[in-house]
Order: sequence, then structure tokens, then C-alpha cells
Amino acid sequence: MELSLKEAANRFGLSRSAFNNAISDGRIRGRKAGGAWFVYSDDIKQALEEGRLRRRAGRPPKTQGETPQEARALDAWTERTLEKEKDDGRS
Repeated sequence: MELSLKEAANRFGLSRSAFNNAISDGRIRGRKAGGAWFVYSDDIKQALEEGRLRRRAGRPPKTQGETPQEARALDAWTERTLEKEKDDGRS
């Protein structure tokens, strides 16, 4: 599936600049049409699985209408994830 950089950033939790860099470096395919860049979700998934593209540790992207309870849950998730990565020796 073809996605705009904004759609891909929201869907995969990476910044648009991360996708621009990955396209420039040849880590994922991109297509420019009318001044906008598009990427392919299959390429992104494969690059994430193979480690050619990495999400930064930390909080997942904020969704619209996030409640304080959801924010606390996300913060707790982030703490658990960072601790797990630390215990696994990934950071």
C-alpha cells in the first residue's frame, strides 16, 4: 500500500524526516509525485523487521483526543518498554 510521508509517520510512529533520510539512503523505496513523497508500507514493515529502519525508544505517537488516563497508560508503556530494552541489552 502506498502512503504519504504524513500517513506513514502516523501509522508507523516515525517522523517524516526519518522517512526522507531512509529514502535518500536507499533503505526504503520512495516515489515523488507532484512535490509529495510516497512510500510503500510493505517496504517499511520489512525495513523495521530487518533493522534498516528503527523507531526511537520512547512514547508512541499521540493520537487525537488522548485523555489524561490514556496519556498515563502510554507513559507506563514507555517505561516498561525502556526497562525491557535495558534488561535485554538493547540500549
